[in-house]
Amino acid sequence: MQKITLLTVGKLKFPWIAEGCDLYKKRLEHESQFSWIIQKDGDIQTESKALHKTLSKAEGMKVLLDERGKQYSSEELAKFLANLRDSGEPVTFVVGGAYGVG
Repeated sequence: MQKITLLTVGKLKFPWIAEGCDLYKKRLEHESQFSWIIQKDGDIQTESKALHKTLSKAEGMKVLLDERGKQYSSEELAKFLANLRDSGEPVTFVVGGAYGVG
């Protein structure tokens, strides 16, 4: 079973977003060892330092989700995720805070 980690900064601000995230978390737990790490938000140096510390301990591939990153179509994203799953390698998805990831 693949290990998937979601690393985010700051708490979710709206209850409906948290409900949606919980729904997908439950779905992922049936297919993988899923964990969600929520770092405290703060200034960019504090956030970056905390993210880097956590990532230095993470095993496997790290995927930074960024609005300026590579854009995938639905089919491309599904293929990318299927390849990750099939490799069995642990993966950590990173979503930065309001200041991005330093």
